[in-house]
Amino acid sequence: MRVKAARVWAVLSIAVAITLTSGIVRAETSISQGYSSDDELPRGAIVSITSNENKIEAATPRNASKILGIIGEQSLVELSSSSDQIQVAINGTTDVLVTDLNGSLRAGDKITASPLRGVGMKAVTSSYVVGTIQKDFSNAEDITTKEVTDKSGIKREVRVGMLPVQVNVSYYQAPDEKKSVLPEFMLSLARAIAGKDVSVLRIAVAMIILLTGISAIAMLLYSSVRSSIVSIGRNPLAAAAVNRSLLEVIFLSVGVLLVMLGAVYLILVM
Repeated sequence: MRVKAARVWAVLSIAVAITLTSGIVRAETSISQGYSSDDELPRGAIVSITSNENKIEAATPRNASKILGIIGEQSLVELSSSSDQIQVAINGTTDVLVTDLNGSLRAGDKITASPLRGVGMKAVTSSYVVGTIQKDFSNAEDITTKEVTDKSGIKREVRVGMLPVQVNVSYYQAPDEKKSVLPEFMLSLARAIAGKDVSVLRIAVAMIILLTGISAIAMLLYSSVRSSIVSIGRNPLAAAAVNRSLLEVIFLSVGVLLVMLGAVYLILVM
């Protein structure tokens, strides 16, 4: 009897240990950072960083380019300077609020911000994404129904639920979209400067201005240096005046360069 009892206790202990371990693994598989917010943000909400780098807000298509992560709890590693800060999962696996507003969700789909504040949806066009979901929507938890109004003014019902997601904030290039005539590094640079998607036309105009300005500055400097060398060769006593004139040309070139870079920046961000 004692042997049987010991075996029963051993089995129960193993079962309890497995249950506790699985719960811990599920809850603590992400790395989070503490932030403050003026909004009430539920667990699983997708958030974006505000102009104040210490504050966050619910993510929407408007601020999707500044997506930071997902509101989580009981992360494996929590980085925080204050106990009253909100933990945002920035890496690893955590739960996210998602909706089928943009179509049925399947494991492996990329998740971007939806018009529902803090709720993600399937990314079907190129956009910033918070990560990749790990399960189909049919396996979602806490599914609820919400009524939304689309751009045409038509009301429709959508479902919202909780799914595990592998957090990896990045820019998603939709495979079915037409490839741009510009190289990817140029598009990425423009997005990094503007903090949002930039049209090919704006990038092309900015590149024309940049190349024209650089060419003009190069020609100005070349002609000035060449003239200075010729002038000094003909009259060595004029070296001081020639150097002063050359210095003025250099300052002028720097001014033209700054104005040109400012114009390029304005074209990209407007």
